Amino acid sequence: MVAESLTDPRFEKFSKTRMFRNGESCKIYAIESPQQSGEIPHSHDYYQIWYVTRGECTHFIENQKHEMTVGDAFILPPNLMHRTEIGSGSRILCCDFFLCSNFSDATDIVFQKFREITNGMSFLLLFQKELHDAKEKFSFSTRTRKRIEELMNAMLEEYQDAELLFEDVLQAQLMQLLLLFMREYAQHPCAEPADDIYCRYKGIVDDSLEYIRNHYNEPLTLEDVCRRAMMSKTYFCYLFKLQTHKTFVEYLLNLRIESSKRLLETTDLSVTRIGEEVGFQSSPHFTRTFRKLTGLTPREYRNRATGRTLG
Repeated sequence: MVAESLTDPRFEKFSKTRMFRNGESCKIYAIESPQQSGEIPHSHDYYQIWYVTRGECTHFIENQKHEMTVGDAFILPPNLMHRTEIGSGSRILCCDFFLCSNFSDATDIVFQKFREITNGMSFLLLFQKELHDAKEKFSFSTRTRKRIEELMNAMLEEYQDAELLFEDVLQAQLMQLLLLFMREYAQHPCAEPADDIYCRYKGIVDDSLEYIRNHYNEPLTLEDVCRRAMMSKTYFCYLFKLQTHKTFVEYLLNLRIESSKRLLETTDLSVTRIGEEVGFQSSPHFTRTFRKLTGLTPREYRNRATGRTLG
């Protein structure tokens, strides 16, 4: 199988609601050859850490091939398309987690720093052609490698035993693991150029966001925006989600609904006319989307916002 198989129609999307048990926010497991995991192209809406403790594996990420050996690691952010091939006799430690349950406050400095580091590592992976001296993988120092492996094995044991308060212990161990990643990455020779490239591409996404805000009420498509940004759909969608935490469609619909709410509150335009004004092609589509995002129909929202009685 080659990297182009990422276009495989069998592509899967794994969600935390499907892959985690109720109340669970972090899980850790070992994959050993000949057991395989992730050979079909897929993505997930949670973070994933891969760390090779024995043998080797190959990661295909957004059509780029990365060879991993003992001591190499990846942090995969959400919504990044990838697949893996595990070498004979190999062992991988994997940690899946989502941040909202592991950090009590989104303004927490560790949370923000980890997001920055993850972005930097992601760009190091995605834009290697522009990082002429970048390595294909992220390797730990010998000292840190030992600590990482010991910590992840301890997490695996904690998760498998599932004793009293094991979720809390895992949360503390995950924090320690992320801090080790952050410290090692900060000392990585490619960290600074990766950050520079991130800033450059962030500007492109910022320009696209301004364009969307100015044209949201027009027949706007993802292809139009990608063409204007002169970027492939795959890279643009990844960068857009990384920066906004929404897909293009989610962001566009949110703009349209927020604008329609203002019109419902301040004008006497009909619901059909308001839907047209904010970019919806049909009144039923507008009403369905409005109810999905607000829990109310446009008419119900207007009556509640203006103090009118239903009738």
